[in-house]
Amino acid sequence: MAQPAVTIPGRAYRLDLRDAAMKRQTSRLLIVLLLSAAAGSGETAGRSGNTLGAEGANLLLNPSFEKPDHTGRLPADWVVFAVDGTARMRLTSEDVLDGEKSLAVRMLPRRGMVVGILSILPVESSFRYDFSVHCKRASRRFSPGAGYIQLVVEWLDGSGKELARSQSRRLPLAHLSRRRWKKLEIRRLRPPRGARNANFGVQFWPEGARGEVYVDRAVVLVR
Repeated sequence: MAQPAVTIPGRAYRLDLRDAAMKRQTSRLLIVLLLSAAAGSGETAGRSGNTLGAEGANLLLNPSFEKPDHTGRLPADWVVFAVDGTARMRLTSEDVLDGEKSLAVRMLPRRGMVVGILSILPVESSFRYDFSVHCKRASRRFSPGAGYIQLVVEWLDGSGKELARSQSRRLPLAHLSRRRWKKLEIRRLRPPRGARNANFGVQFWPEGARGEVYVDRAVVLVR
């Protein structure tokens, strides 16, 4: 069985998910790999001075996907990942909410597959965080299947160990509109004691879906 790839700016990893137990550990393996990569590139350290930010200010870098990475197809300052498949994403100007670009995520009809994007941010346990994104289905042919989108925040200690996880409700792909952007959010998140960083992630579970979903205006606010 082909091993799923994890795409990290400047690096590529493959995880061997040969059984269900290993599959359940996928996100924890991702955490270690992602923090290692970020530490090596200085990304997390570079944000340390912006742990809190001004109240009401978006903590995310490149929140509307305006800035491309070195490939020109994917957004800078975001990690793209895939488990049990390949992440097929691209920057586009076909339909946008903010600025001139959005991120198009292609749904492949493979059950058990998950693709996503995440941003690694330092956090403080004494504050609360809001996390949201806006989504919309492409106007071209789209079959939602049983697919859904979910926000997932993984709270990490200083070594990258997951302490806890916060999840939004599942947004079924069938509920996305071709005309209006739909907001998915999770609010007033309290980091557990000992949390130093967090993976703020948007996960796409196709579950038989076909077509593209547009994503724009990702926001992380501190309270």
